[in-house]
Amino acid sequence: MGAMGAAVAARVIAIARSRRYSFRPMINKPEKPPVDPELRRRVQELISFKGGGHNEEAVADIIVNALKLLADVKDTGDVRVIQTAVRELRYAYRLFAPYSHTRKVTIFGSPGPGRASCRRDTKGPARKTALA
Repeated sequence: MGAMGAAVAARVIAIARSRRYSFRPMINKPEKPPVDPELRRRVQELISFKGGGHNEEAVADIIVNALKLLADVKDTGDVRVIQTAVRELRYAYRLFAPYSHTRKVTIFGSPGPGRASCRRDTKGPARKTALA
């Protein structure tokens, strides 16, 4: 890791340790339209059928929004992206649940190609090797 990479990593760790995260609620957040009482009853019945669990109100909201996809999103590919994202998020939360009290740092980005595969010379035998 170069000097720049080490500096970035140190800064990320310092920010993570400082816990200076602040949550600012949206000031002019629009009110959610009321949910159909019959739909709300049926969703609650479905949740009860599955045995209930944690965060039932939030899960009910996710179910209602999933049902809205039937009218809002026509492209199958778009719905599959949402489906895959929800599945992967659920799996990730399950996977990392045992480590919920362990502090973590995430670094985004790609390390790029290794030095051995980097070809700066575009002429001569190096170019032939790179194109082979």
